[in-house]
Amino acid sequence: GGVKVLVDFAHNPHGLRALFTMAATLPAKRRLVTLGQAGDRTEEAIRELPRLAWECGMDHILLKEQASHLRGREAGEVTQIMGDELTRLGVKKENMGQAEDEVEATRLALEWAQAGDVLLLLTLEHRKTVLQLLNHLAHQSWMPGDPIPAVSPVAAS
Repeated sequence: GGVKVLVDFAHNPHGLRALFTMAATLPAKRRLVTLGQAGDRTEEAIRELPRLAWECGMDHILLKEQASHLRGREAGEVTQIMGDELTRLGVKKENMGQAEDEVEATRLALEWAQAGDVLLLLTLEHRKTVLQLLNHLAHQSWMPGDPIPAVSPVAAS
């Protein structure tokens, strides 16, 4: 439907920088990234990811919970830290969002998308489900604004 979608596992600053650098070469009206992090990282390491995404020119950042990677943190704690960092950077509320998991983040990204946009879906936990959804939409000739079917998360394999 005129939307470029990249699905990757990048989850550390080096991997993200490489992905963002590559994505910056793609023609795009707007750019969105779904962003999550494991709870066993330091607070500074968690803050570094949204900071890097914003500094690299993302127009919209969707923060997603990674429930199976809380690793000692409470649910919502990692996304709160990342959201606080975006707010500290002066990112407006309309340029960020939050999702309960990767499947919801994918749905929100697709609902946000317009023809000409690039979506970077950083996906680990529910990669299989996300890829199945994207393949289904591609085969249905999905266009931005079309309904997105409900799917149940399936663990990545």
